[in-house]
Amino acid sequence: MKTWIAILFTVGLFVLTLFLSDLVGFDLSWLMIGATSFWVAFDSSRLDFKRYHSYIAHGPVTLFIACGLLWAICFPWYLSVRYKIKHGTAILKTAEEEDLARQGTVLQAKCVVLLLAIGVAAGWFCGGWPYGVGLGAIGGLLVGVLIGGALAIVIRNRSRPPARDAHAAEIERTL
Repeated sequence: MKTWIAILFTVGLFVLTLFLSDLVGFDLSWLMIGATSFWVAFDSSRLDFKRYHSYIAHGPVTLFIACGLLWAICFPWYLSVRYKIKHGTAILKTAEEEDLARQGTVLQAKCVVLLLAIGVAAGWFCGGWPYGVGLGAIGGLLVGVLIGGALAIVIRNRSRPPARDAHAAEIERTL
């Protein structure tokens, strides 16, 4: 879907879910978010989504978590990029970019595991079992994802040439 259609579709799906929730008497939005997040993960695996240029082009597990947490942003964004892939207008990553993406993912996973362990240990010593450990684990996991994600972005962008606009390139060709 084109971006504006994907946004309208997402809003319409959410409004329909709210309407159906009133009819049945309980909140169906969590079920809808979970089902669409699962579909995004399954479909991205089938399309080999992470091979394409986009900030949302990640593996199925990452997309499932992202859609579950930020559904209103990630779901229409996924639909938009999926449309480009299906119509052949999406740009593939080069082998070097894919290698950097793998390195960034490995670094991110290491950061998450390390900070999760630190959070559990800190929670054990500060608050005991189960509350301190649980809070430490959640805090370590969140900090690990944030720091690991930032480092992964730095690694992925390290070989990218600086962006130039079309006008500057045209001027260089005429000189």
